[in-house]
Amino acid sequence: MHLFGCKFSLKTDTGDTIPDRKNFDSLLWAIVTVFQILTQEDWNVVLYNGMASTSSWAALYFVALMTFGNYVLFNLLVAILVEGFQAEVRGSFQGK
Repeated sequence: MHLFGCKFSLKTDTGDTIPDRKNFDSLLWAIVTVFQILTQEDWNVVLYNGMASTSSWAALYFVALMTFGNYVLFNLLVAILVEGFQAEVRGSFQGK
């Protein structure tokens, strides 16, 4: 949150800044933005905003977040499915 906090904003012609909806300004919006990245909804826009706001090295954060975050979510889904199938098998053996 501190790496990208208050840096995602659009500059207008008058010099004012408008904060982007996808930002890391508060804990709530940081969680929403990370969730958006993990669900792969316009994650490339967040990636390019991060790179434009800080440096090209920001891409490492977003690629690592996509890689490890999706790996964890996929393993969680597989664990839920395996547990469900095991419960079904246990139930069918106890029913016989």
